[in-house]
Amino acid sequence: GDRGLLCLAPVRQPPVLRVMTRTGVTKSKVKRAGRILACRDAPEEERHWAFGVADIWRSAHKEVIGEMEGTLRELVSRELADGGNNTLVVSRLKRMDTIVKKLQRPDLSMKLNEMNDIAGCRVIVPTKHDVYRIVTAVRDARVRLYRTKDYIRTPKDDGYRSVHLITRHDVPSVGLTGLFCETQVRTELQHAWASALETYDVICQQGMKFGGGAYEEKRFFALVAALLAEEECASESGEVIGALKEQREELRRIEDKMSILKKLRACSGSVTILGGEDYSYAGYFVLDIDYELQCTRLYAYPEDEGVRAEETYFQKERKKGDFQDVLLVKAFSLQNLCKAYPNYSLNICKFLDLANRFVAGEDR
Repeated sequence: GDRGLLCLAPVRQPPVLRVMTRTGVTKSKVKRAGRILACRDAPEEERHWAFGVADIWRSAHKEVIGEMEGTLRELVSRELADGGNNTLVVSRLKRMDTIVKKLQRPDLSMKLNEMNDIAGCRVIVPTKHDVYRIVTAVRDARVRLYRTKDYIRTPKDDGYRSVHLITRHDVPSVGLTGLFCETQVRTELQHAWASALETYDVICQQGMKFGGGAYEEKRFFALVAALLAEEECASESGEVIGALKEQREELRRIEDKMSILKKLRACSGSVTILGGEDYSYAGYFVLDIDYELQCTRLYAYPEDEGVRAEETYFQKERKKGDFQDVLLVKAFSLQNLCKAYPNYSLNICKFLDLANRFVAGEDR
């Protein structure tokens, strides 16, 4: 069939929407706004006010990701043997619909003013050894490290692996202090797995990332995650260790029943990148993704035009439908953007190659 297009469309005209003033927002107002957004039956007038406050609160975090990303790039360049040539560092603001869903989850009792991943950075490195070099460097750096969550040594039940570093930052320009930023440090294989899970969520609408999905689907991704972890250990130690026979057989049984890899293969690479620009001037990207039409429009802005990027992001976000996503990402090349967020072009070939080998029972 026809393949979707990633339309590269630089913005030439400023959008109509203006970012709300950032003055006068306190953490107590943010807390109240979060309570309103968490209530599905809140009056429309209150929800409108709450969304306005949440927008201002989220917008303040743009300076946070700028500060933390700069620190991470410096540490990667200094600490890794190759100077970070094979490492990706990107950042993003959390989508509003994801913020609201998190506030409404009954198992979290989340407060908007305490949400620690509105500002998010991601560091993708070749090996686990590199992960812990960066983690140690952040701990030794002059940043306010609030908490570390090591999901590599203690993976989540679904198989997710990464190290999360929660830092705190002040934003004097808007009179706010102690804003959180979550940095995820993960390997390339761990990133391939996470991207495939998010892609599966897109095509099957199962909410796997938030605990949804059938038992067999969750078990499939947990098994692949375990096999990928074994693959990494074998690669770093120089040993040749075959994956457990029982795990591979179970993986094959689930695939025969659920056709998970077949579904992923059917959509992989269905959004194609076309365009002549190299976007070397870009510092911010807004991705406007329509999964139903298999079309993503990319809006690129220089680093000093972050406000305009933010305006476009807010405008597109308010208009998006059920099968659409909008994302604001800070990245310095189109290549790095595509590598860091392959799920937004449904390009998950690396995961498919490895998972196919596991199902087929082949050793590396």
